[in-house]
Amino acid sequence: MLQANMQLFDRYNITKKIGSGHFAEVWAADDTRLGRQVAVKVLPIDKSYAIAESEAKLLAQLHHQNIITLWDFEVSQTEGAVYLIMEHAKGGTLRLLLERQGTLPEKQAIAYASQICAGLAHAHDKNVLHRDLKPENLFLGEGGLKIGDFGLARILEGSQKASSAGTGTIAYSAPEQFEPGYDRRADIWSVGIILFEMLTGDVPFQGEGRQIMKRIFFDDVEIPSSIPSNLASVINKALEKEPDERFQTAVELQTALKALSAPPHLKYCQKDGMKMVYIPAGTFMMGDETGDLDGTESWLKIPQHEVYTDAFYMDEHAITNEQYCKFLNAISVKDEGSSWLDSSGNRLIYHNLEYCSIEKSGSNFKPKSGYANHPVVSVYWEGANAYAKWVGGRLPTEAEWEKAARVKRFAPNGYGLYDMAGNVYDWCSDYWNSDYYKNSPKDNPTGPSSGSWHVARGGGWYSDSNRVRCGFRFYDNFDIGHYVYDVGFRVVVASGVSK
Repeated sequence: MLQANMQLFDRYNITKKIGSGHFAEVWAADDTRLGRQVAVKVLPIDKSYAIAESEAKLLAQLHHQNIITLWDFEVSQTEGAVYLIMEHAKGGTLRLLLERQGTLPEKQAIAYASQICAGLAHAHDKNVLHRDLKPENLFLGEGGLKIGDFGLARILEGSQKASSAGTGTIAYSAPEQFEPGYDRRADIWSVGIILFEMLTGDVPFQGEGRQIMKRIFFDDVEIPSSIPSNLASVINKALEKEPDERFQTAVELQTALKALSAPPHLKYCQKDGMKMVYIPAGTFMMGDETGDLDGTESWLKIPQHEVYTDAFYMDEHAITNEQYCKFLNAISVKDEGSSWLDSSGNRLIYHNLEYCSIEKSGSNFKPKSGYANHPVVSVYWEGANAYAKWVGGRLPTEAEWEKAARVKRFAPNGYGLYDMAGNVYDWCSDYWNSDYYKNSPKDNPTGPSSGSWHVARGGGWYSDSNRVRCGFRFYDNFDIGHYVYDVGFRVVVASGVSK
């Protein structure tokens, strides 16, 4: 079909063959129009047109640094061939790297598996199930490892499952792929197999035909003792026979992988992928030492006094619109006037406000264009508290928040936290009481046991200089949503370190 030194479509100078499969060949070429190197995947029309067209349409939807980019799709009736013009990953395939090196260092294998998860998460967000992840379909290029060859991929809408059985290479296929009814979690299994192979040089289940299928269904994974136990636990969870016991999303697996290489002062939340920063146990001076904050709001300040808190982890930054949408899409939400509520009737978001950057399309919640990574605002306290429970954490106490904020430097501060003041207020777990901190416990104060209002700290983008002080306390219940436009939140979890 193609050969070196020929020109394709008066534009692409073919240089050399770089790969081949059952029906396809892949050639390196020079794009004379744009002055870049490309990869040209060529397939015969009579055998592969539908596959090539499907792959092209899927790739056209995907734009991520860990997925091979499609630049063009061409058909030549004269040559009887279809052509996919794609990004050329010059480092070759992961298979070639493994053939040269045998195994990869632990740190490199974890990094590559994390990059696969990053590309996979993007594909899954676009409802694309790959179905054929293996070292031959992973390419080393700028930005790291890239997923390619979506020839067997399928679109799965929402919670839809594949209506027919379908496997790529059996050694990398999940048990459920041999029958109809599997979903995105089959790709998670494949990543687990690839991670095992990068570390050991072999796939965990070997054999031919029915023999390997039987082992995939019934044999346990035998992980060498040379692999650290925490990494072995991640592999085992990725390779659970039952999909419900596996990592449920690529983000969950990626978060677990990141945690393996995180320094001791960091951890990652599996539900939303948030980096959490360690705040050590100890005392600090809580409250405002300057008197009235602006001469009129002395009832909002805390008398300065020494407070002790146990160690805890806090979200590096405020929860984003994208993260909150994942929460909304994972639970049952109903619309009641100007607010979205959960199934128990708790208020989540005051959406009838121009500052709310989340919109609903059918049954799906998504960030408004350009606002995915902005802090979620218009969140009621109940909505922040529900999210915190969903990710396995809680809202910070006022004492925890102030301790984390009272460190020099701004972005990030001395603990590595971003925007503790002047971006959005952060909801705290405490009920409001103007007198509580006059006689509060020294150790781990949690605020009053009841009340009608909750406290927010940190000041927002709309606040004056007094309200972004560490000692300023703001409170409301936002029954009519009149202040909620610059209030967000972040989550904490206990570290287990105390006196």
